[in-house]
Amino acid sequence: MSEEELWGIALADPHYPDCDLLTVQLEDEAITTSGVGGRRWMRDGQWMHHLIDPRTQLPSASDAHTVTVLGPSAAECEVASKVALLLGIHDGASYLERLGLEGIITCYDGRSISVGSRFELEG
Repeated sequence: MSEEELWGIALADPHYPDCDLLTVQLEDEAITTSGVGGRRWMRDGQWMHHLIDPRTQLPSASDAHTVTVLGPSAAECEVASKVALLLGIHDGASYLERLGLEGIITCYDGRSISVGSRFELEG
């Protein structure tokens, strides 16, 4: 596949949606993002969201805000991005590495860590 046939996917910064973290070129691959910033609501003075941790049966309390995963299929990436988010930054990154998947995990404080060479961040 030539460079012209690759599909460039820009990953929005979850904390600054008008800015991109980076662009990834896809070639016969899938990419998914799971995050807690979009579907959320206030309940009893506390922010809630739609990603439920099966261990607690409550919205995830992990330190990961958004996880994007690149891999061979959308189904595999979708499951992996949610599991990595629930596991948190460090355990989530280890999980993706064990599966041989690449990704980027963004924290609530805006820091991002990359897993694999395709998601190298500048700076």
